[in-house]
Amino acid sequence: MKAVNGALEVVFFGVRGSRPVTGARHLTYGGNTACVAVRARGKWLLFDAGSGITHAEHILGENETIDLFLSHLHHDHVMGLMFFPAIYRRPADVVIHLHASLLSSLEPYWSRPYFPMERGEACPPLRLVPLDDHVLMAWDGNRWAPCADTPPQDRLCVEAKRLPRAAHPSDGVMIYKVMDSGRAVVYATDVELADEEIVRSVVEFARGATLLICDAHFSDDEYEAYRGWGHSSIGMAVELARQAEVGRLALFHHAPHRDDLAMEQLEKEARRAFDRALAAREGLRLFC
Repeated sequence: MKAVNGALEVVFFGVRGSRPVTGARHLTYGGNTACVAVRARGKWLLFDAGSGITHAEHILGENETIDLFLSHLHHDHVMGLMFFPAIYRRPADVVIHLHASLLSSLEPYWSRPYFPMERGEACPPLRLVPLDDHVLMAWDGNRWAPCADTPPQDRLCVEAKRLPRAAHPSDGVMIYKVMDSGRAVVYATDVELADEEIVRSVVEFARGATLLICDAHFSDDEYEAYRGWGHSSIGMAVELARQAEVGRLALFHHAPHRDDLAMEQLEKEARRAFDRALAAREGLRLFC
């Protein structure tokens, strides 16, 4: 897809939920778990470190700081972090942004007996940046700094918002919005859009976004059997997109059992309900 001047560039490196999958039946949409990259003003931001992050190294400049924003620490969203080659040999900083309550919980993933070596033995120091329940920050070319309630139009901004346990058990989840020059990409995975208060909160957060990347793990027929698991149906994602009046909707966090044929059918159904919907695919690049 051709670049648009001033557009936010989005690349999907992992779109699957729960666990990676392989095989000929998953080649079109891909089998890696969650990782999305967004580029603005020459800077790449990464969202989640599922197995897909292992394919993201080639987009990053050698001296570019890596800013990684984690939604939560369930295994499918961090399983690729320890195998991300860039962090073992980069001269530039690696900065991981996550909710303050999770700071002490990331380290055990990267230690014996779960991993062959301790993080400090394996790679340069990482900077862990705690996020509050709601924060808006702007990039000044060198660092992120908190800013006022209204994001400046001439700066790259990220807004982060924590949703409670009702959205995704058992520790809640962070959703993110990248903004620049009036454009916005919202990353809202692992969100169950069943509670009215949560729906209102996400609708307002995503209002008018150029692109909404939204959890759509279940088909509408499957959802009732899995109510309370912390994931939405495709119909829920479509309804959110309508209410928030977004430009485009990318269905995300595809169920591991759903093969390419099933995904194609669900994508068609979503488009009949919301003609600007698509199912995220590994390697897909969008300008929005």
